Amino acid sequence: MGKASKFIAAAVVIMVFLTLVYHSKKDAYENEKAFSQKYFTGELLAIEQGRGIKIYYSTTEFFYAVPDVDFKVGDHFRKTTDSLELFRNGNLVRKIKVEKPTESYFDYFTGF
Repeated sequence: MGKASKFIAAAVVIMVFLTLVYHSKKDAYENEKAFSQKYFTGELLAIEQGRGIKIYYSTTEFFYAVPDVDFKVGDHFRKTTDSLELFRNGNLVRKIKVEKPTESYFDYFTGF
């Protein structure tokens, strides 16, 4: 195998790797975008610890916890396009601003 063939093979491998890395956040971006546009009211059913803290409001639907907010199972919340209101025992505990994701996936991926 010549130098040119090795270079082309290495370039192809690098391009495939970079493409996979670039698309690795695509699902997270789409989920964040869909969540920011939802309206719903629900009860906190479960809290699951993992890479992030998942707050379940149905058996399959969840959002990630916001830092410095004390969520508890049984809390109720109302989600609009710009805020998440947390209620405990019928009283408003906290109103959290919902950040809208950037319009461009490239900006989301790079953090701009």
